[in-house]
Amino acid sequence: MTCLDSTSRSCFTLSCLLVAATISDATAQTNPTWLGRPFVKVVRTGDPIPGASGGIFNELTWFTLRDGTIHLVGGESSTRKGVFRWHANTLTSLVYTNTLAPTGARFDTVHVVTDETGGALNFGGEVYFGNPGAIYGLFELRNGAITSVFDNANPNHGLTYLGFGYPVRVGNEVVGGGLFITNGVQKQGVFRWNGTILKTLVDSDTDLPGSLGNYGGSPEYSFRFDGQSVVFIAIAGFTANAPRGVYRSDINGILTKVVDVNDVIPGDALGRTYAQRNRKFVTVDVDGTNTFFNTSGMVAAAGGNQNQFYNLGTRVTSGVSENVLGAFINGQPPQLDGREISTLSIVDGHGDDVAFMVHFTDGSRGIYAAIGPVTPSAPILILPAKTNGLFHFQFSTQAGRNYRVDFKAALADADWLPRSTLPGTGSDVVFSEPATNDAGFYRVTLLP
Repeated sequence: MTCLDSTSRSCFTLSCLLVAATISDATAQTNPTWLGRPFVKVVRTGDPIPGASGGIFNELTWFTLRDGTIHLVGGESSTRKGVFRWHANTLTSLVYTNTLAPTGARFDTVHVVTDETGGALNFGGEVYFGNPGAIYGLFELRNGAITSVFDNANPNHGLTYLGFGYPVRVGNEVVGGGLFITNGVQKQGVFRWNGTILKTLVDSDTDLPGSLGNYGGSPEYSFRFDGQSVVFIAIAGFTANAPRGVYRSDINGILTKVVDVNDVIPGDALGRTYAQRNRKFVTVDVDGTNTFFNTSGMVAAAGGNQNQFYNLGTRVTSGVSENVLGAFINGQPPQLDGREISTLSIVDGHGDDVAFMVHFTDGSRGIYAAIGPVTPSAPILILPAKTNGLFHFQFSTQAGRNYRVDFKAALADADWLPRSTLPGTGSDVVFSEPATNDAGFYRVTLLP
């Protein structure tokens, strides 16, 4: 049984939920929260595509988040995709397959998109035009008009691009990276473009700070930019399985290391490193002093099989880590919209807002976001269970606030008995104690 305390006292000074101690079976967390806000659906595979296509989303491949607005790439298939904008729970189409391109031909597909800042957004797309092949380019959309920025058909600043991957736009600057050819030599690089000057921040000759060695490339979805700092994942060497690290570049191109595989995982009971746990960094984001990153690893599944999973969405603020959303919580997969989460991939955070690409065990995927003002709210009690002689439950918290857990053997009893006072972290907190009572009620109070 779960019930809300309906006393007349202020919800700010005394907001609480009650939960019966006799519940015995743990169930999946159904409504994960971040800073007291639920994760809401932006779009999921199977949803109708807005605009004239009349199809449904079968592909969701990329998104960005800024000021409560999400720009995403998705569509009917890998070769029929476009750019969409989500704002105030409304999804609109901006560019789609067959949209007229600056070449005079029409777009075949879109791969990635930036935020809209400085009056424009950028996207990476392909335009098929017959022999000898296709133009892959970085394009700009401003006031409904599309223009080319870079493409692989025309050299720029002495460089011939073979791709300009995962661009990020802030103001009038764009950061991205990929393969290029200079003086007949093929290299990998991370670039910063201000509309006039193209600056190479990192290339294949750069020695990464820390313990890894020379820059070999940036795998997966690994460039982010907040207008000042660029953050990216790099591999040392030139193989997909080379060791990885997360790095930041300032406005002058000076690099610092955030974390690499030789660092100890925060909270690991045995003091193991990311390399020792076979964890690798897969996505990143940056916002001022905040650096977000995802890690992946291998876990033993039923029957002893090994399954890859995206473990945690993590926010690092001034060196302090906090988990935002996990693929597993106390061994149970959380749920969104009644579907069990399998993995997390892309993460984008802006201020206290955050969004994830979520993969479900039923094979579908979706983009979910926790967006909006952070206000004091009632803690939500989840996963109550009685196991191994302990009664335990989780409750949502806000960082900087304190919470008191109380107990009553019966609701008719005159007084609540204080059990514990716990600090909020911005994520879910676990309370447990020996299950000495056959029945009873727990209350969590948000303290002033």
